[in-house]
Amino acid sequence: MKLHLHPIQRKLLYIADKINYKEDGLRNIGRKIGVSHPQKIVHHLNQLEAKKLIKINRDTGEIERLIQIEEPESDVINIPIYGFADCGNATVIAEQKTEKYLQVSKNFYNGSHLFAIHAVGQSMNKKINNGDFVIINPDDKNYQNDDIVLVVIDDCATIKKYKEINANKIGLYPDSSDKNFQPIFITPGDKTVINGKVIDVLPGDELALEEELIYEPVDDM
Repeated sequence: MKLHLHPIQRKLLYIADKINYKEDGLRNIGRKIGVSHPQKIVHHLNQLEAKKLIKINRDTGEIERLIQIEEPESDVINIPIYGFADCGNATVIAEQKTEKYLQVSKNFYNGSHLFAIHAVGQSMNKKINNGDFVIINPDDKNYQNDDIVLVVIDDCATIKKYKEINANKIGLYPDSSDKNFQPIFITPGDKTVINGKVIDVLPGDELALEEELIYEPVDDM
């Protein structure tokens, strides 16, 4: 049977028997399919029920899918956020711990190992503001002068402009309106790892640096 459904309804229908709207929460369900507003989840679940494609148990929150459907192709990819990196001195501890995910169009980027970093500080504020999300491609090792790179120095992460001084010296330069920031110079013998190249910067929010991800209940079901 060919179904003509809204894309959100098709995605919800596919995961319907794997979710419980009371236990999972509408915001969390929305994140699974790339929808940020819980009211859209409510609307489209109700539409699916009206079309007799699902059955919702409003006492338990369980959802029963009444037909079979092939998995829809997703329009978004989930990019893990691996904590913070300093846009100043290398003082933010580097931990590869996924805090949450950025959901972006799959048409934006190529690469299967992309990750994001939350920028902290002002040393790159001509291109990267405090609180921005910085997209890193760890597979591109072909660093050129003026590339922006993520570097871990003594287990601390920093974002800087790359410049090869000579075969034994690399300069990591700020790009800031504040002239007090100074470059960092590293050599092959230092405890230093260049973790990847910055391929994009997405606007963030300084306030989000102190926030936790909170799933808020919506009682419209």
